Amino acid sequence: MGLGISGMHYTGMMGLIIEGYQSAYDPLLTVFSILIAISGSGLTFWLIFKYKSAVSKKLLYQWCVASMMALTIVSMHYTGMLAVSFYPTNSDKLVMTLEAAQSIVLFVVVFITCLILVAAFVVAVLEQRLEERNIQLSLANKELANQAVQDNLTKLPNRLYLAEYAHFCLQITASVIKALLFYISIWTALKP
Repeated sequence: MGLGISGMHYTGMMGLIIEGYQSAYDPLLTVFSILIAISGSGLTFWLIFKYKSAVSKKLLYQWCVASMMALTIVSMHYTGMLAVSFYPTNSDKLVMTLEAAQSIVLFVVVFITCLILVAAFVVAVLEQRLEERNIQLSLANKELANQAVQDNLTKLPNRLYLAEYAHFCLQITASVIKALLFYISIWTALKP
């Protein structure tokens, strides 16, 4: 996806022909813009496939992922446009200078893009670790619940299980006895 975004941008830039001017690209910024597109779209797709079955807050999640992809595309395009310089064709020397304003814009775009990508990656890794911990905790709780009602040596039900089962049976029996007594009292009252 990142190569597609970069390819679309630079193919469009090749089609941009301004009469009397030629374009020159800064190789470092060009490579950096391609890396922004690849890493941003890769992280976006990784998050999409990792949390595709997320049910809670699905709309918020979709908006965040879409915003992240849009920010990746915008950052790549602005960095790619910063990499190009147009010079008149009739000049003898092509001097590539980077003005202070351009360097500040470059720094801001690079810094904010890197911060967002790193933050999203850190959140994704922490979320994955939290999910793994929750699974481990759930398995430990199930094991403790089994150990509470089973003998450790024989794995047979113990006294606690017997007490719980007896309480359950007594509740069912009590409700059946109440219904039976109610039926008997109605039967004796209706008996002539």
